[in-house]
Amino acid sequence: MACAHKNEDASRSAIDSSLLTIVDSINDEHDDNDVADAFIPSDYLLVIAISSEDGRRLLVVSETDEDDVFADIRPDAVTTCFYNGQLYPVRYVGKQKESDESTGRVTTQNFKNLGGYVYELISSKLPLEEDNDVYYVLLSDRKFADDFSPVKMEEYVDQDDEGNIVYDDYATRRIEQTRGDLVKRYGRKIKTVEAVSATSDGEYFVYSVQFENKGTEALGLVALETPDGYSILEEPAEYDEISTWRVDDEGYYAAPHVVEFFRKYDGVRLILLERIGAEGSNFEFYISHEDGKLKRYGRDWYFYFAPI
Repeated sequence: MACAHKNEDASRSAIDSSLLTIVDSINDEHDDNDVADAFIPSDYLLVIAISSEDGRRLLVVSETDEDDVFADIRPDAVTTCFYNGQLYPVRYVGKQKESDESTGRVTTQNFKNLGGYVYELISSKLPLEEDNDVYYVLLSDRKFADDFSPVKMEEYVDQDDEGNIVYDDYATRRIEQTRGDLVKRYGRKIKTVEAVSATSDGEYFVYSVQFENKGTEALGLVALETPDGYSILEEPAEYDEISTWRVDDEGYYAAPHVVEFFRKYDGVRLILLERIGAEGSNFEFYISHEDGKLKRYGRDWYFYFAPI
């Protein structure tokens, strides 16, 4: 799962202490994202963990009886780690007690001081980038790993001298096609369209889209383009020149970070998104539904990593 942080603020066809299991409930702000029948979240065991600095061990944070994520489930039911579109077998090692030296931050640097359940990679280590403070990974049971295949998505990160993202000709054409498609769909002018990430074969693209305001009504969205068309997560907000969608965003919409993307054998697509804030990260799963929407599952998973 490409989720490492430093602590710093073509053609078309058309979770807080609840760290375990996606459940068929949604938060109030996502009331429009009704639960779809195509996916049964409670069938799978899913949990987010942090990695050690060497990429060999993983920790599911659980420091008190109240937040014991494995209170009613055997911790050795976790068998698989997903990181950056790759699958790694893991095994359960044992429980780790919280140290008096813990900073309270759920970070890789604080790994040895946090309490929780420890896992180790069986035959390899994670290919972690250097000089990051936090590495988050997704863990699952065998059933999820058998049913879903991870799809590696590459981020567009290269920038020119003015800080603008640099795209190749193919990505540029896809962006312009998407702009035209969404203008027609919404009947509204678009301010920006950015390709956030894509698969190497160009089959899947994720876009960050911001529309021109209508008075004080702002609209940003995440658009997942698949061979079947678009699946969209709409994020309306009241425009404020200082903070619209996030604190100090200056009215600029930035789509959540794509952590992992999965395809199920029956065609279901699942995407894990991360919203990075000044003091922590929030993780959310969404399903690509047949009605053209990205629909959310489960409570959000929050990890605190504010600088000391």
